[in-house]
Amino acid sequence: MLLASTRTTEVKKPKCIFCDGKHVSSDCFNAQKLTLEEKQKIVRDKNCCFACLLPGHHVTLMCDQLQAFKNANQKKEEEENPSGNNVNLSNVNPNPKVFLQTFKAKLLSSDKEKTVRVLCDTGSQKSYILKNIAEEMKYPVGRQETIKHSVFGGVSTKECKHNCYRIKLKQLNGNFTCNFEVLDQAIICENVLPVSEGPCLDELKGLGVILTDTNVSIEPI
Repeated sequence: MLLASTRTTEVKKPKCIFCDGKHVSSDCFNAQKLTLEEKQKIVRDKNCCFACLLPGHHVTLMCDQLQAFKNANQKKEEEENPSGNNVNLSNVNPNPKVFLQTFKAKLLSSDKEKTVRVLCDTGSQKSYILKNIAEEMKYPVGRQETIKHSVFGGVSTKECKHNCYRIKLKQLNGNFTCNFEVLDQAIICENVLPVSEGPCLDELKGLGVILTDTNVSIEPI
């Protein structure tokens, strides 16, 4: 014997979780007078979903009305700003100034002292000095290294020889001095901008940050 079970479905009228009124919770006028914390507490205490405010709490990700909310909001944004992408792109400066990590320091040898610009490249495995500067400072060649350089895009250069020197670099105010090895290079990089003069420099000084590479002229690294 097979018995078919019958079940009647009762359509429940909406009931507000905030005031028990006969309207959907999201339209409740009284809820607008509550703070965010008060509304969140009511939703938690009544075991409701934070996305749809319906009882029988479920994970927001599994809320069947969440996608409908997203679609409605997206449609509203598109209607209010049909050319939003064009507006955003028009604010992009095609030639922005990019300031790298540069500073000025004193380069020392046995009988010479020279102020130079220094670029901090955290992606480089070696330190370099301009070939003409090394010769001007009369640094003795410690040894030679043959290196193949890997540059942007995975391109590798041909093997080239570099003279290795041990140099001394001192902070402009003399508070810090260090010695380390560098390799010579005819040209390290082109046109690295110093920091432009402006109100931001005064603000940084007020915070105890002193930038040393702020000249108007562009000197080689």
